[in-house]
Amino acid sequence: MKYPSLRHVVDAECHARAALALWPRRDAALIGRLAYAPLPNGPSVYAVQAYRKDRCWRGYVDLAEWLANTAPELASLACAADASTEHVRHLFAASAHPVDMPLPELGYDMLQIEHNPEQSLAQSKLCLLSILTPQGRVWLSEFPQPIAPVVGAVSASMQALPLLLAWHLGSSSASRRLVADLRRGDVLLIGCEAFELTSAGRVIGRFSINEDGEISVQATTMNELKEATTQDHVEAHTAPTVAITMGDIPLRLDFILQRRTMTVAQLDALYRGQVLSLDPQAEQQVEITVNGMRLATGELVELNGRLGIELHDIAVGTSLAEAHRV
Repeated sequence: MKYPSLRHVVDAECHARAALALWPRRDAALIGRLAYAPLPNGPSVYAVQAYRKDRCWRGYVDLAEWLANTAPELASLACAADASTEHVRHLFAASAHPVDMPLPELGYDMLQIEHNPEQSLAQSKLCLLSILTPQGRVWLSEFPQPIAPVVGAVSASMQALPLLLAWHLGSSSASRRLVADLRRGDVLLIGCEAFELTSAGRVIGRFSINEDGEISVQATTMNELKEATTQDHVEAHTAPTVAITMGDIPLRLDFILQRRTMTVAQLDALYRGQVLSLDPQAEQQVEITVNGMRLATGELVELNGRLGIELHDIAVGTSLAEAHRV
């Protein structure tokens, strides 16, 4: 389907704008040296092709600008003598490395100039990504996919970004009937111990606690995250299908050791090995949520070799209906 009223965007433009956004993040020296604009028209604009093992990029150079930056005295003489561009083309072709490109993916072993300048002039109405080099501006018509900067070089504003973190001990399956019958002093066992660090409902790490109450955090790999997601999916689809009453409606109980707001920089420090002291009284104030709503708080205890929570404060009846979602 065609939409004549909409601005037409081509893949080449998206490719160029991705480079405009990503390349300066990899090399701050490129700030102000990149542009997306029409290719200039003129007899000194020639097409070039760069090769390493294979062709790695294609583009255009203005030979007059190249000569003015590479050999200013020769450029002055050529202008005074009204020399043809053909002489400059031969000088460019004879140069071992005529243009210094700033990024590794734009490096080359050979830069070949096209013999027919009309190929350049035919493209003069195109908008292209261009980069300013010491020898002048180079317009790129084909170039490798822009590579995103290595994760880790986080900006100062991103380092200060706050994150609401939850230390998730694990979860248990329950029913509406069981939740309604809970009383102070009951012990709820943690059916599936997880010791996961979560943010915005997603697992971002795992944690352990030593005898001194110090928390260590390990980042979760993508494979571990996929395995956990797959296991949850399998368990959800292997549960037996049976008729249930309203009192037997399944619920999920989650056990939260503590919540804390930290910055991205502080979280990164935990990933790098810094330990975190457990909040005072955290083990006596473990939070229990049911389907995302706070149900109760209690003390972390051990019962017959398993972890559980002895309930202290419970929201039941009207209180449960008025409980805050977390």
